[in-house]
Amino acid sequence: MIQQHTHKLNNLNTTKENNQTHKKLFDILMDASCEENFTQEDIRDNVITMLLAASDTISITMNFIVYILANFPKIQVCIHSKTIKFTN
Repeated sequence: MIQQHTHKLNNLNTTKENNQTHKKLFDILMDASCEENFTQEDIRDNVITMLLAASDTISITMNFIVYILANFPKIQVCIHSKTIKFTN
């Protein structure tokens, strides 16, 4: 995937894709690799780090939500009723 994107960047000088206001993490790293000579290993390591950090953050947040719902029944009832209204 990294090699394909590198090949694409080498073949295109200027595209609309480079002027996007919201780029994906991978696109940002690939753009930086052209400017700062990142290796494929550097890019891979950065992507893995971000994926692991994101999964850890999500698991901590979900754990906190379950804790709050289990320890505060009024909040649990409120969330449940709003969820039922939203799904209907």
